[in-house]
Amino acid sequence: SALICLEPEAVELINIIERNNTAITLQWLAPRANGRAILYYTITVDPTDPEGNTTTYNVTAPLTSYRITPLPSGTRMISIFY
Repeated sequence: SALICLEPEAVELINIIERNNTAITLQWLAPRANGRAILYYTITVDPTDPEGNTTTYNVTAPLTSYRITPLPSGTRMISIFY
């Protein structure tokens, strides 16, 4: 029989642990890996400059929290992907 490995599930349950005008600390629940290794998470902050460029941060698994400091002005959305 064939072994089928599914992709890991999406990152969910993202919590803001701390937030102020200059920083934010995020924590999330590690998704089910479904037989695949999660090596790192990518956090995107959008937009972070007048041109609308996105800044990314890579967090090595198994860590499931990250502090963004300084928090870029104009931040409207933060996303986490594996």
